[in-house]
Amino acid sequence: QVVTYVFRLDKNNTPGSGALRPNLNFFQSDATDTKIIDQDDPDFFRPNGDLQDPGAALPTAAADVARLNRIQHWMSKGTVITELSRYDMILPFYDKASLKVVFDQTTDGIGTVFAPRLISLVSFKPSRVQEGAAEGMLAVRSGEESDNAVTLAPDVYMTKSAGWSNATVTMFPVFTDPTRTSPLWSSADPFAVGRMPYLGQPSAPTGFSVYGIPGGFVGDPTRAGVELFDVAAYEAAVGDSTISPYAFTYGLQQANSRSSWLTTPALKAQYLPVFAPYDPDGNLGRIIASFGIDQVGTNAAFAANNLPYGWNGPEVTPANDLPASPPTYKAATLAAINTGTFSDPDFASTNRKFNKVWFDYPSLRPDIHRFLDLRVTPQADGTASPLDPTSGFPRGRIVPGSEEVVGPDQRPGPYYGNPIRYTRTTNPTVGPNQYRINYVDQPEPDYTNPGLGLPSADVTAFYSAGGVYSATNFVSAVYQPRFKAGYLQFNSDPNVPLPVDDASTPAADDAAIHVYYKFQFTQAVKKPGQTGGVGVGDTFAVEYDSRQLMSVQVTIRNYPQSTLPTTETVTLKAEAPIRNFLR
Repeated sequence: QVVTYVFRLDKNNTPGSGALRPNLNFFQSDATDTKIIDQDDPDFFRPNGDLQDPGAALPTAAADVARLNRIQHWMSKGTVITELSRYDMILPFYDKASLKVVFDQTTDGIGTVFAPRLISLVSFKPSRVQEGAAEGMLAVRSGEESDNAVTLAPDVYMTKSAGWSNATVTMFPVFTDPTRTSPLWSSADPFAVGRMPYLGQPSAPTGFSVYGIPGGFVGDPTRAGVELFDVAAYEAAVGDSTISPYAFTYGLQQANSRSSWLTTPALKAQYLPVFAPYDPDGNLGRIIASFGIDQVGTNAAFAANNLPYGWNGPEVTPANDLPASPPTYKAATLAAINTGTFSDPDFASTNRKFNKVWFDYPSLRPDIHRFLDLRVTPQADGTASPLDPTSGFPRGRIVPGSEEVVGPDQRPGPYYGNPIRYTRTTNPTVGPNQYRINYVDQPEPDYTNPGLGLPSADVTAFYSAGGVYSATNFVSAVYQPRFKAGYLQFNSDPNVPLPVDDASTPAADDAAIHVYYKFQFTQAVKKPGQTGGVGVGDTFAVEYDSRQLMSVQVTIRNYPQSTLPTTETVTLKAEAPIRNFLR
């Protein structure tokens, strides 16, 4: 064993240049003196690195002298593991009919040389892991309360070994469609495979992509499927924002440009239930199935801050937002609270929507919330949320604990109105500078129950439309969201409105509450009768060659006596874990 990198000055001993650099006792450094360039040099043990004349004098050039020093250091670390004679750990190629050795013709500066073709009898190769199930990590840490936590699914899956190469990832989903007899995947259902393109694949991406495989498929899934998400394009955009400031959208667009699955109704209906993209991190042996909401967008002009946000609007309560004195909005007088409906533009802000619902639906008091529905809250550039109930992805969920809610300080004092990060609570009553959030869908009530106090006309229209989201239906746009993933509930004290953003700005300006979160597409379902614990989730199976676990084969050829060419062969096979394989 040798140390590959050591802390030292550069080759010129420049003061202050200390850094981890290649160990020059054993390796050659590049021009920047930061990387090893001869780690895979098969001629590293030759004095000048070529097939020189064995009788020639040793070289004297500085570079060659450095090579000689490295050879000496390697020899000091080397250990003889066989006897000096009658043992061999190489095998020459030969013609089995004539028993003649095969020679290769090589031409160099000295001339033409014929060298025997040899094969090493010592081999190291990554171990193949067949159907290695990836284990889901905890979706919520112990002690963190969350409603309906049994349906929370991990967004990180780990395999037993790391250092993947030649990996294929197969995802078998669970389904939440209530019309199914079983939520578990069956051979009649579609599934997804993540892989590299095969040789000759038409319209192939440049690297790893996730493909949808149709239900009932018979054949090789690594040579079939509809491309759903271009992982290679996503990773390229993450590493270089000039490619696209919105990596998730870019990966989705690149795949769709070749497969058109999002713009083909039949393909979209077939594969939306299994669309669960991810980013495989083979070095660490994990699958990351979540993405930042800042990776969603279409307009590069908003790249600096394209987070979803909700306007607080005029700082008014139901008591001072009366028909006789409607507030102003950017120097314009808004509609009176006793006119129009909650979905009118004049009631779009958080404060005014709360006031309108408070005024129009007294039977719901005090169970009325100031809220933000992240499902229908677009990005700053207008791009729809991936959680959108009509244009988003049905598997979309918020990663528990990933959200960051920033809004104006609601507590009286010198910092009132200035941006502050809000704190999550699980209490039904949300206080100042707090929020309550649904990470997953919650059990919904029977909206026809008159005890809820919902308007009967809206209930009838809601069920008549099959429960499809409607921005103008009170049940769909105001009441049902409190049972859906992405519902943010704020302080709903009717006597205290949400403040404007900054006390120094004009009163007509409305404050915004900006939200960052990660979203995921993995999901889980309850087992029959299950009320707690962990539900049944998607299954990831990974086939890969692990560079962390190497298959080692050593063959020693023993010649019993010098007069007999027949050898005794001993072969040892083993698997060995590799330490620091990332280096």
